[in-house]
Amino acid sequence: MRSTGGGAIVNMSSVTSDLTAAPNNGLYGATKGGVDALTKVTAKEVVKDGISVNALAFIGARVPDGMFQRFLAVTGLPEEKILDALPIGRLLKSAELCAAVRYLASDDARFLTGTTLVLDGGFTAV
Repeated sequence: MRSTGGGAIVNMSSVTSDLTAAPNNGLYGATKGGVDALTKVTAKEVVKDGISVNALAFIGARVPDGMFQRFLAVTGLPEEKILDALPIGRLLKSAELCAAVRYLASDDARFLTGTTLVLDGGFTAV
């Protein structure tokens, strides 16, 4: 990216990184907290090279890799409980997750760097 004049890095985080906690999910949350820290540090290291670095923290995305189903299995939470906790009342759509990645990778988001964009349907709203 340096040799071509810049670009964008989009890391995958989670709302369990530091925004909230899920039972039996400490190791996962800790690693995603590391992703957030790495995002901030790397953003400062490469910003002068025209590279933006951001992360996406999301919850309840039914994507083909089955991560959401594994989350439910590990935490023991029923899917209905997750849906009830999401003010938007539904899971994140794959297309919505892809749109956020496209935005962070686009020239429209070039000034945005070192941050974590939260896609959680209002879950962490205070």
